[in-house]
Amino acid sequence: MAPRKTVAAEPGGLHKTTINFPTDLYEDLRLLAALEPGGSMNALLEKAARDFVERERETLHEMKRLAAKREVRAKAAEGKRGR
Repeated sequence: MAPRKTVAAEPGGLHKTTINFPTDLYEDLRLLAALEPGGSMNALLEKAARDFVERERETLHEMKRLAAKREVRAKAAEGKRGR
């Protein structure tokens, strides 16, 4: 199987995805979405995802900092090999 190709998403863009849930969790989410005024499953899941990302903001910042640091090191090593 060929490896998946990852592409950076545009900020503010929309990424469509399929999420598989256990049936009982799906049914509970569906009921909760129905209780929200104008609620939908998508809105409920988006809110939960945003809340989770906000809680983990510091972890995400650290991961991005480390990734940038690795990229700088890789470019430096590549430059040394080119000499």
